[in-house]
Amino acid sequence: MVGASPGAAAAPMADPLLTVTPQTATGAKRREEPLRGRGQKDRAFSDPQQSLQEALSMLGSDDWELKKKGLFNIPRLAESHPEVLLGRLREICLAATSEVTNLRSKVSCSAIVTLGELFAILKKDMDSEADGVAAVLLPMVWNSPEFIQKAACQSLEMMVENVTPARAMTVLMDRGVKSRYVQVRKCAAELLLSLMEKMGVTKLAGTPRAEKLAHVAGTLAQDCHKDTRHYGQEMVKMLLNNQKFKKLLEQSLSPHDLEDILTRIKKKGMGNQKGECPSVKEPVEKRNDSPKKPQATLPSIKRY
Repeated sequence: MVGASPGAAAAPMADPLLTVTPQTATGAKRREEPLRGRGQKDRAFSDPQQSLQEALSMLGSDDWELKKKGLFNIPRLAESHPEVLLGRLREICLAATSEVTNLRSKVSCSAIVTLGELFAILKKDMDSEADGVAAVLLPMVWNSPEFIQKAACQSLEMMVENVTPARAMTVLMDRGVKSRYVQVRKCAAELLLSLMEKMGVTKLAGTPRAEKLAHVAGTLAQDCHKDTRHYGQEMVKMLLNNQKFKKLLEQSLSPHDLEDILTRIKKKGMGNQKGECPSVKEPVEKRNDSPKKPQATLPSIKRY
């Protein structure tokens, strides 16, 4: 994200993204059992401090089944005793992310699911961990079995839905869309477009991130992968509805590149050509600056 424009006399710019309430979510459903409401005390954890230490010890074990048990217990503790986890959140996230690359796929998937559930339960309290977790999850989108790729994408979606929008946007633009790997750029571009739609172009134009966002959208709109290119072109089309973003796009792109993007958008009708554009959740015409209504649940992720 870019910083605010220089000038000692200017008042600090308020960032609307920091004040927007993220979509609410009750958490992801597991194969074993659904997540209970945050704050509900779990009778199995009579001593939550000790239970947390035991869970972390399990993650340090060489027994993969113990690792899975420890990963399963951490989100349960987060639901019933969030205050216990918050004091050791960095340690917990480091322990979980270290298992994401475990050679045993069941452990790897469990670690990915656990991180997604922590985002769903702890929400903004996970802001400080979003960058580090995303750095581990994003590579799993391209170099893993399909079910792990799916779990990684869903956990990243939980991150975007639950942390502060400003933090999610920073992570996606700094780590995701710059990736050398096609699958990672595609995943990040789709999530970034979803976040932009939720926030609305008017709010986005009033943030220090506007200039960088225009540059990112223009770059993605010229990506070599058709789906990523589609998401980028949808971003450009959305931004062109705002005069500030229109000027930023003209500054960020060469006249030739901008004209080429606009020609492609007009030629394809933005989503009307089946062979070029992936399906989207709603027609482009229906998108507006209004935040989406809260959803009851986030995508379910299964533990294997």
